[in-house]
Amino acid sequence: VDEKQRNVLLTEQGYADAEEILDIDDLYDPREQWASYVLNAIKAKELFLRDVNYIVRSKEVLIVDEFTGRVMAGRRWSDGLHQAIEAKEGVQIQNETITLASISYQNFFLQFPKLCGMTGTAATERQEFESIYKLKVTVVPTNKPMIRKDDSDVVFRATSGKWRAAVVEISRMNKACRPVLVGTTSVEQSETLSEQLREAGIPHEVLNAKPENVEREAEIVAQSGRLGAVTIATNMAGRGTDIILGGNAEFMARLKLREMLMPRIVNPVDGVIVSKKQLPPRKTWKTNESLFPCELSEDTLSCIKDAVEVAVKEWGEKSLPELEAEERLSYSCEKGPTRDEVIATLRTAFMKIADEFKIYTEEEKKKVIATGGLHVVGTERHESRRIDNQLRGRSGRQGDPGSSRFFLSLEDNIFRIFGGDRIQGLMQAFRVEDLPIESKMLTRALDEAQRKVENYFFDIRKQLFEYDEVLNSQRDRVYAERRRALASGSLESLIVEYAELTMDDILEV
Repeated sequence: VDEKQRNVLLTEQGYADAEEILDIDDLYDPREQWASYVLNAIKAKELFLRDVNYIVRSKEVLIVDEFTGRVMAGRRWSDGLHQAIEAKEGVQIQNETITLASISYQNFFLQFPKLCGMTGTAATERQEFESIYKLKVTVVPTNKPMIRKDDSDVVFRATSGKWRAAVVEISRMNKACRPVLVGTTSVEQSETLSEQLREAGIPHEVLNAKPENVEREAEIVAQSGRLGAVTIATNMAGRGTDIILGGNAEFMARLKLREMLMPRIVNPVDGVIVSKKQLPPRKTWKTNESLFPCELSEDTLSCIKDAVEVAVKEWGEKSLPELEAEERLSYSCEKGPTRDEVIATLRTAFMKIADEFKIYTEEEKKKVIATGGLHVVGTERHESRRIDNQLRGRSGRQGDPGSSRFFLSLEDNIFRIFGGDRIQGLMQAFRVEDLPIESKMLTRALDEAQRKVENYFFDIRKQLFEYDEVLNSQRDRVYAERRRALASGSLESLIVEYAELTMDDILEV
């Protein structure tokens, strides 16, 4: 089993045993597909782990994106691998998907005549942007000076020591009432740490790809910056998430409006297959009251109720599909101009709630800043420094104070697989599990391991791009002809043209 290449190979004895068990003469007989079945089964067992690479929801295997921590809806592994994992988990095995056309991300983006982008973490990938996309990376100065303190990594020999130290750090910050965001690399890790925090009596929230947590994502993120809040998250909260110190008043206002509006306008049966014996599951829009920083005044509550009544009168009682209702709620919580009177009425109610909540969240923000701001705890280096920087970047935004620290173990996947002999030597030299290892040589070795991983995956992407370049000219011509056919007023002239070209080719031969 090669974890680095994510591949498996059978030994000579393995071939013999497989052929004996299956009662066949040749595992690679082209008339059968036993070789791919066996290899995929081993991959599914050894390389693809539940709650790390995928989750099982509603008796379906769903891929978890390692970079975002989110479920990749509708995506399936190819070449029979997904079916092998479905067999492993004992769920219904679905048909293999048929790929009609494919293109690498690099060539897809290069199809556009102009290409640009903006991100806070592109500087570490400067070389790749320049070599593949011919794009220069320019670093724009921050709007306000960045005063976040990034503490040096704490490294332990064993994973158990790392987790214990992380719990101690979280407990220390929690006692000081500082909000803490803990980044983990998988659903499994977030669940393990959550169990340890429960045992330590530290209240916390978990944000990962599991459905019960995804549904509460807005609620969890809205309060991640409040006094004493502890949030454990996979990479879901590491990017595209603005954690506001003291709590996000506008997020909370949206949740309050949602709580009162949705039960009145959403059709509870829409899209649900209902049998005569079984009623559809009852959807609750109720938000935990502890989320809100204060009770709303009678005047504001009256404004919300009036706005909801206007919406019900115009849109109908329990008549909208959930997705459409969510979309209308989103419009109501935006600041752009609108001519829709119902949206405008709901927006007035939303702003009234937000203004009332802001009085308390602004006061709480001052207290959070006084404690030192958001503290980010990393529990493993990612394959890319960019992802680590995204996690650190949740803290110290817009000139706010904050800090970050990574707790690592020499048993972490990145160092175990890519660390080489130097890391293995250090593991043998340091035998105490609970004592942190501090060494300049170690820091250099860990940085080198991470750079090695980045270069390894960059080379893979570069090779894929070079292979895809060969197909790209042919792909462009096929797509050009397809566009001609779609845009043509008459297909007859095209068919005549193709017939003439075919006859010319035959005559040349």
